[in-house]
Amino acid sequence: MKSRIAIVAISSILLAAGTATAQNTGARLTDGTAIFDYTAGGTGTLPTSSTASGNVSMNFQLSGAPATAANRQIFSGNWYYRISGDTRERHLANATGRTLTGTNQATWDFGNLIGPGATAPSPVAGTAATMSFTVLSTGVDSALLLSSLQITNTSGSAISIDLFNAYDIDLGANSPNFGGDIYAPLDTSGGNRIWSISDTTAAGGPWSALFAGFGANGAGAGAFGAINGQMTDTSVDNFIPDLNAGGLAAADNAAVMQWRLTIAPDSSVTVSSALGIGRNGAQPVIPAPGAAALLSIGGLMAARRRRA
Repeated sequence: MKSRIAIVAISSILLAAGTATAQNTGARLTDGTAIFDYTAGGTGTLPTSSTASGNVSMNFQLSGAPATAANRQIFSGNWYYRISGDTRERHLANATGRTLTGTNQATWDFGNLIGPGATAPSPVAGTAATMSFTVLSTGVDSALLLSSLQITNTSGSAISIDLFNAYDIDLGANSPNFGGDIYAPLDTSGGNRIWSISDTTAAGGPWSALFAGFGANGAGAGAFGAINGQMTDTSVDNFIPDLNAGGLAAADNAAVMQWRLTIAPDSSVTVSSALGIGRNGAQPVIPAPGAAALLSIGGLMAARRRRA
């Protein structure tokens, strides 16, 4: 598995002063020709309900006209959570703050998470979340999307929680068919989970991708409805043990990472993922786990310090 993970130079992240703007709004992030949109066109509204139907529209592309179907390598996805005892997974909803750092990073802050209550799901006092996305151009034919989610618990009790990061990945877009994505067997070496994805049929190929969940406890790959759809249905869903760990034949597939954590009182945890994509035979680049944390969380913390 050597050479599949490369360290991205920290200088690639722009740590310009963060700009606090409208809270519950998406963002368009750019680095060179690489683009990442969180929500449609980067201008949509984030979920206002923790049980919002459907997934957040996304766009991750290496170059070209923004958000056109032929250039989009992600069509939807999000971070999700489930506090132990709840009956379903939930969206992060109603952001309380949004900070843009340079052109290529955005963070959103959220208030109390929703969890099981005495008679119905209710806000869990003392909880909060911060979500971050960073896009990096890693070459003429490759780009990297880093993301992290921090959960804070200031209550007097430990919280058991599952976190999920899911993407509808469509290498080469292949619009309108979106097929051709082959998933190699899941790599679980080093305590991480990495999906290796390829598509040799789409224009501009061969395409390849690496989707890594650093320290993840489970992962899944399958049809959109079996992955992204599970995150927004009304039941409890898990990818521990891994779903389709042996790989998948060419199809329109999606992928997810899952972390199972316990957060002690007056503490926080942060998990991170990376999605690197390459075309024209270029190899995707993702950072080593420690570098990923430094890249996404370091930039996140720098932004929070500047905003304070």
